[in-house]
Amino acid sequence: MTMAGLLAQFAGPAGTANSTAINYTSSNFVSWAKQCQVKRGLRQINQPDSGFASFGIVDDALGIANNSVLSLGDSGVAILRFEPAIVNGAGWDFAVFENSFSDNYLELAHVEVSSDSQKWVRFYSQFLGNDTVQIGPFDDKSQAIAIDNLAGKYRGGFGTPFDLVQLVDSGIDLQAIRYVRLTDCVGSIHKLIGSKSGNGKYINDPFPTPFASSGFDLDAVGVLHHNVHMKGKKHEIMVAYPNPFAIELLLSPQSSSMQLCNASGQLILEIEANTQIINTSKLACGVYYLKSEFGVQQLIKL
Repeated sequence: MTMAGLLAQFAGPAGTANSTAINYTSSNFVSWAKQCQVKRGLRQINQPDSGFASFGIVDDALGIANNSVLSLGDSGVAILRFEPAIVNGAGWDFAVFENSFSDNYLELAHVEVSSDSQKWVRFYSQFLGNDTVQIGPFDDKSQAIAIDNLAGKYRGGFGTPFDLVQLVDSGIDLQAIRYVRLTDCVGSIHKLIGSKSGNGKYINDPFPTPFASSGFDLDAVGVLHHNVHMKGKKHEIMVAYPNPFAIELLLSPQSSSMQLCNASGQLILEIEANTQIINTSKLACGVYYLKSEFGVQQLIKL
């Protein structure tokens, strides 16, 4: 089989027919990471005096994807915590967002999950791109179709999705994934410093990038399936009524803010925490989604 034939087996860039990219506005997201710990890597791993990556702060990796990022540096690590826990549902379960400005400048990261932060399981990744000619720090030469199960496969605003069903034989509880760990792939094809994919090839992405924003730039991690029944406390997805509604919507008091989006995922209204009634008389008839800390509720305006 030719290399072109091999490349064709993986999904293409965002917007192409077979792409698996998920836009950050998708109403399928039910929550976002709320806690993060980071251990930054060097700006250039083979230059100990290059200093550590320093762009962004931890808060930039939390909440909805917004192009504010936390740069990990070469081999840097971010651990994100989720409550409610991510669960294995039908289809993709979570998605990781990076801030690449194009479909061909891709900085990548390995993805692992854990229920207890002690036992970790890594998604099996594959890289089928060129590993003989180094992609330079400013080269647009990455190919999404050569990449599988590595975060950063898609340009900014589009998440790379992961399906927990792939880990069904791993021995971890796929109905209680509370941690996602991202480790920057050092994109060097040099055997002493480069990172390998699961299929044994050296991952070739822009290198070196000896800047404050070195390495994988973490924007957000969005959850598509989670467990709304947390230990010791039950959180109901149903927070708004009546449904269908007409001129007003009654809300169960929530300790965090909520967002009302239209059927296309566009934000219509930001609702402050503990709001109990909102006037909906000026909304057009149709389908809406109310996003709260514990889920997404579909609503119909008459």
